[in-house]
Amino acid sequence: MSRFSIRAQIFALAGAFLVLMLGGALFALINNTRVATLVKETSHAAEVDFQVSEALSAAEGALLSVLMIDRAEPGAYETFSATLSASVSSLDKALAGLPEVDFSSDVQEQVTQDLTISRSELDSLFKEIPAFQAEQGFKRSRDFRNRVIPLLQGKVALLGENHRVLRQNSEAKTTVMLSVVSATTTAVIAGIVVSTILGIALALVFGKMLATPIRRVTHSVGLIAEKDYAEEIPDTNRRDEIGEIMRQLDVLRTKLSKGEKAAAKVKTEHERRAELFVELGHAMSKLKAGDLSDRIECDDWQDLGESYVDLCQDFNDLANTLAELVKSLRDSARTVEGNSCELSNMSNEMSRRAEVQAATLEESAAALDELSESVQGAATRAQEADEQVVEGRRRAEEGGQVMHQALEAMSSIAKSSDQITQIIGVIDDIAFQTNLLALNAGVEAARAGESGKGFAVVASEVRGLAQRAAESASEIKDLVLNSTAQVEDGEKLVQQTSETLGLIVESVTNVSEMVSGIAISAREQASAVKEINVGVAELDKVTQQNAAMVGDATTSSQELSGEASRLTELLERFAGASEPMEVHEPVELDLDHESLVNFGGEAAAQSNSEPHHVSSAGPLGKGLAQAGSTSGVDLDLTQDLDGDNMDSNWENQPTHSAPVDADVETWSADLPEPEPVPMEPHQPVAANADQWKEF
Repeated sequence: MSRFSIRAQIFALAGAFLVLMLGGALFALINNTRVATLVKETSHAAEVDFQVSEALSAAEGALLSVLMIDRAEPGAYETFSATLSASVSSLDKALAGLPEVDFSSDVQEQVTQDLTISRSELDSLFKEIPAFQAEQGFKRSRDFRNRVIPLLQGKVALLGENHRVLRQNSEAKTTVMLSVVSATTTAVIAGIVVSTILGIALALVFGKMLATPIRRVTHSVGLIAEKDYAEEIPDTNRRDEIGEIMRQLDVLRTKLSKGEKAAAKVKTEHERRAELFVELGHAMSKLKAGDLSDRIECDDWQDLGESYVDLCQDFNDLANTLAELVKSLRDSARTVEGNSCELSNMSNEMSRRAEVQAATLEESAAALDELSESVQGAATRAQEADEQVVEGRRRAEEGGQVMHQALEAMSSIAKSSDQITQIIGVIDDIAFQTNLLALNAGVEAARAGESGKGFAVVASEVRGLAQRAAESASEIKDLVLNSTAQVEDGEKLVQQTSETLGLIVESVTNVSEMVSGIAISAREQASAVKEINVGVAELDKVTQQNAAMVGDATTSSQELSGEASRLTELLERFAGASEPMEVHEPVELDLDHESLVNFGGEAAAQSNSEPHHVSSAGPLGKGLAQAGSTSGVDLDLTQDLDGDNMDSNWENQPTHSAPVDADVETWSADLPEPEPVPMEPHQPVAANADQWKEF
């Protein structure tokens, strides 16, 4: 089985189980189909037997009904007809289902013939019932009895025999169905038992086949974990996944064995590198102490490779370059000493000019103070004028609102006058109608003669009242018309006044905007003058400070010559330069922070605190030579192999000229771990001392 993959073996096991399951399911399906067919046939045979039994019962009922007809009971013929009809109907149903009942051919033919004859004779008898029912007397009963009883007795016997045959057939079908169900159940149980036993056996065999090589894999992995590479890896010729794992483990064992041998070789190389670093450390210690004469023999380290030979050569080049640098710094110190006198004279002249500039700025500041106060007063007065104009605009707007309200009141009065005029017109019409009524009443009173005299007097008085009411209404109407005309004139005057006030408000608004703009401009001018005043005051302050600083610079320039002489003396203490001198410990110059601030400001002090790095070879000599020719510096070559880097630092540069930054780079060799990596010669790289602590 090892020539097949584990996946194929699992598929084979699953396929075997699937075949067993499909076989059992197919067997159960076939037997279930057979049982369903038998159940259907048995049910149909029982149904036909039931219909024949119903027909038999109906025929027996019809035979009993004949006795009722003999006793001339009411409804006897109807009962006989109903039972006979039920028997015929049951026979029809039995004949319809009989072809589907499973019989032998001769039995089925005989039963079909008997049932057909019985149905035909019973149907004929059913059709003769009306004729028997129409006859009268004893003859009818006798003929009916002689005709019906023998026929019914024969049919009852025939139907009973058919019922017995159908019952036997149904019982035989039931027996066959039960035997098939029992056999199917037994076969299914046996199949389940066999499938279970076979599945357990296959699982045990397959599990053993899979577990044995996996245990060998575990054993091989344990040996590799314990670094035991002597024992060969088994089962590498298998074609399944186990064989692939074994082959990969064999490759891993080979690589780990080679790696262990390479590690031993690397350890030896590390020991040689440690020796080189010890010698390099001694040389750096001497370099730190100021001894520039020590060198490293490059040919002694050829076995470590070209990169380490280049490292030794770089150190030698560094020592040579530093020796040249010290010589250049001596020359630079002499140059600084000569220039210090000229710098002192320039500082004195600058101090005098700074004092003159400070006096001029002080006078300008006083004039700007007066201008600022004047502009501020103008801005205040413009602000007050703006507030007065705004108040006038507000009052004009209030007057416009009052005129608008008066205009609305005049309109209301005009409307009321129109309504009064209409009411007076109605009163005038009423007076006219009343006068007409009084005239009619007078005419009627005249016609009435003596009896109407009193009514005539009343009519005359009413007429007089109507005339006086009409006259009064006319006078009131004239007065209202005059009042309406006067109100309209007043409304026009109020409208004109309102328009005039609107123009006044608009003019006041424009004036307010202009005054507001003037006030804003005045405030801006005052603010600008104030800022100028502050700037001039600050400039005056800075000028005073510059004057004081120039005085300090004058004092410092006088000290520069002495410091340059001291620098020359300190450089003489470096051994191995053009003028050898025995040195026992490094010398450092330290100028305090205050003296640097007094001369060059915070920039000089910060420049003094920043480290300056030196490159390893090549560009190092040129960069340091340029820096030395520009300014005097004190070089501390202390090298700390236990620190965070292997850089040479420029520290504590006491200088009385402009600070100069040396354009140099860090020198060191970034050595690899744990395997050596070739190094490009003359490439400055940063070295971290922490990675060499293992030595």
